Amino acid sequence: MVTLELPWPPSQNHYWRYGVVAGRARIFLSTKAKDYRTQVLAIVAAADMTRPPMDGRLKVTIELHAPTNRKYDLDNHAKCILDALTYANLWNDDSQIDQLLIVRQPKAGKAIVHTETLDG
Repeated sequence: MVTLELPWPPSQNHYWRYGVVAGRARIFLSTKAKDYRTQVLAIVAAADMTRPPMDGRLKVTIELHAPTNRKYDLDNHAKCILDALTYANLWNDDSQIDQLLIVRQPKAGKAIVHTETLDG
């Protein structure tokens, strides 16, 4: 099992940005999403995760510890976390995840992610 403590992620509402480039509408990652990916990459590197990406089917549990008592949707933060961990090569692709559990926890301003391979 791999356990990582990550900073509080941006929500899905702040993940994508829209703009016009050369007269065409474009969708791109927001600055917040790019910054989050960079932070997660540094955390994975600091945790000495310099091994091949996890293979096979995965089970991921995300503990969300919000920074405030403000209401939030659990699922709005998972996308940013999963994409950042894919970018950091924790696994090959987040399509490997067969079980995903997101748990609301007491206020602390962080996300704790537990990842393990499924047998079979």
